[in-house]
Amino acid sequence: QLILDDDKSFIEHLHLLVPTEAAKAGDFVFSGTLGYFSYEYGVKQHQLSCQNKDLHDLPQAWFGIYNWAVISDHHLKTSTLVYRNISQSLLSIEEIKNLWLSHYKMSKNNFCLKKKFISNISFAEYQNDFSKIKQHIHNGDTYQVNYSHCFSAPFEGDSFDAYMILRQKNPSEFAVFLRLKQGDILSFSPELLVRGDQKYIQTKPIKGTAARVFDVEQDSITKQDLHKCPKNRAENLMIVDLLRNDLSKIAKISSVKVEALFDVEILPSVFHLISTVSAQLDKENNYFDVINAVFPGGSITGAPK
Repeated sequence: QLILDDDKSFIEHLHLLVPTEAAKAGDFVFSGTLGYFSYEYGVKQHQLSCQNKDLHDLPQAWFGIYNWAVISDHHLKTSTLVYRNISQSLLSIEEIKNLWLSHYKMSKNNFCLKKKFISNISFAEYQNDFSKIKQHIHNGDTYQVNYSHCFSAPFEGDSFDAYMILRQKNPSEFAVFLRLKQGDILSFSPELLVRGDQKYIQTKPIKGTAARVFDVEQDSITKQDLHKCPKNRAENLMIVDLLRNDLSKIAKISSVKVEALFDVEILPSVFHLISTVSAQLDKENNYFDVINAVFPGGSITGAPK
């Protein structure tokens, strides 16, 4: 474990390997896989049809297996290099240092958009789709729809620079940057889909958001209004019910619980209305069964899924 001023100086002076069983950075030790499932993957797993065309060449699911990880605690100003088995590592410690330093040498913080973001549909198409959604709700086909569309813009520079800028402006507990040969993924999700600890599983859906104004009195009013808002509470409750049903598919009987309903969580720029649902995993099921049961999350798909 080393003291650092920033990531760059830490990597330059990195010289200590800490075995996995002894390494600890806060309460978190990483060893294993990191990656993503796309929503198209979830559609396929549930054997549903999807008429959307792919707008990119990214795989529907991608995971890397990692023998080592650098874990930084920016509050304690410490970092730890954790490895599973150094004899099986594809990189030496010098190669790890050079890998990080090469990025800092190449990075010039020169990311910029060449044009403004534009949607892949027109406003007329948006209005037409919205009318269809309201008709489906009126017909009883669904009771909550999350409607989304794609924004795109050409850019120049390194997308990792964009990630670092956005991470400062919008800190997120689940921010991640993935660099794949088909393209880069920058994610700033504030939401926990599912967390597992041995046989305990937990999900924390978000429905209801309000912007902060950084005035103590006004923020207090905004927070109370968000908590009491009938619309936001109704949306949140719909997803809580959906996730209770999802977890019941793989949980011990009568173990599904709503630990918290309509909590207001404070983020740097917004307030979120968040609920917490938990369960004990049935012994016949594993974490792959958990993913198949809860993914895609109801707060993204709407209800029913």
